[in-house]
Amino acid sequence: TGVQTCALPISDEDRRIMLAPSGTPDIIGCHKKTGRMVLVEVKRPGLKPKPLQQIQMNDWAQAGAFVFCATSIEDVQREIKNL
Repeated sequence: TGVQTCALPISDEDRRIMLAPSGTPDIIGCHKKTGRMVLVEVKRPGLKPKPLQQIQMNDWAQAGAFVFCATSIEDVQREIKNL
């Protein structure tokens, strides 16, 4: 299907909120040294991504992003070392 996302800005005087399509990973960033997109799906321990979330994660990975699911900051630190 390819990666297709958009963000809709909603703002008021105090804050700016970005809404993303269903299934979009919770954290989206860029690795400072490599420039590679990094996407993290955050879950409680024992839970797995929903089917739509997994589809999005697979699409991003096929497009070259570094994508993973994390249940703790230790998970994130361990995965980032793999970049």
